[in-house]
Amino acid sequence: MKMKNLLGKIRTKLDNNEERIKFQFLVVYILLGFVSLLMTVINYCTGYEKLMYQTLFFSIASIINIILYFLNRKCELVARVLFYVEIIVLFTSFIIVGEPEGFSAIWCALFPTCGLLLYRKKYGSILSLILLLIIIFFYWTPFGNSLLQCEDYTKSFKLRFPILYTAFFSIGLVLEFILEYTQNELSKSREKYKKLSYYDGLTGLLNERSYFEEIEKLNKLTEEKKDEYIIMVMDLNGLKLTNDKYGHRYGCHLVVLTGQILQEIFKESLLFHVGGDEFQAIIKDNDLIKFDERMEEFNKRLLYTKVEFENKELVLSLAYGYARSNHSSPYHELFEEADKMLYANKKSIKEKYRIPNRRVEF
Repeated sequence: MKMKNLLGKIRTKLDNNEERIKFQFLVVYILLGFVSLLMTVINYCTGYEKLMYQTLFFSIASIINIILYFLNRKCELVARVLFYVEIIVLFTSFIIVGEPEGFSAIWCALFPTCGLLLYRKKYGSILSLILLLIIIFFYWTPFGNSLLQCEDYTKSFKLRFPILYTAFFSIGLVLEFILEYTQNELSKSREKYKKLSYYDGLTGLLNERSYFEEIEKLNKLTEEKKDEYIIMVMDLNGLKLTNDKYGHRYGCHLVVLTGQILQEIFKESLLFHVGGDEFQAIIKDNDLIKFDERMEEFNKRLLYTKVEFENKELVLSLAYGYARSNHSSPYHELFEEADKMLYANKKSIKEKYRIPNRRVEF
């Protein structure tokens, strides 16, 4: 169960692009810290003291980065900058004192790929350019050559570094392109399925699932005694009559049209189509401040309006009820208050405009 919870937390982090990058840095810090510490022991046992100090430095730096990562967001950003500097310092150090058996060459070549994967194309490319300039300085300038402590560097060996560097930088660019493309496709897929999961396919409004999740949030806000809102419940009058007389396509047109008009009236609120002829809204922000104006427009456009669809005259009539939060009443009490108003309003509209209460024969 603990492993399942851990994997769930990791999956949550990887789903978010920013969290994924942060988690990626943490994993790299841990891996590099472990590998550097292991190489420090190996270098000590095999007599490579110069390389031992370098790997020890990097293992300590990785531990510091891990600590900074867990402190707070600002420290986590500091850790990224420090890691940037650490790569440059270690890269330079490996070139100056590294042994030509291949260890330093491999590490130096891997750094550009590491930089691209962690810092993305912009900052990763800047890092790679800095490392390339360091290579040119030490291998292709007399003063840089004079600073090299390893006597076994030959012209052919020095040629390995830019070749390896270019190869790994190219690999990094390819991997970054694949990662970027994959991330974009995943983002599109997530948005697509999120829309299918949280939005009603007919009206484009939020669906019943979104509605119940929002209720939980509102109940929490009520417990904390903050935020003000109005809940509004709505019900189309005579939708069944339209379906029976003309067919469900005409009834669907009224449902879709209702959703469009509600979106035009309540631009800053949460609107839900919870099924059939039922709509609900959570009125917030500017819509709450100008609620009376919004209701004037509502009554003008939705109380009782005749609309034409495919040469048929249809009636668009939406009954409503609402209740205002008072920072103490739970959602179900507000809903009951709004629901009572809805049925009173529905009865009044049907009596005024003589809308039948049940199916009639045509």
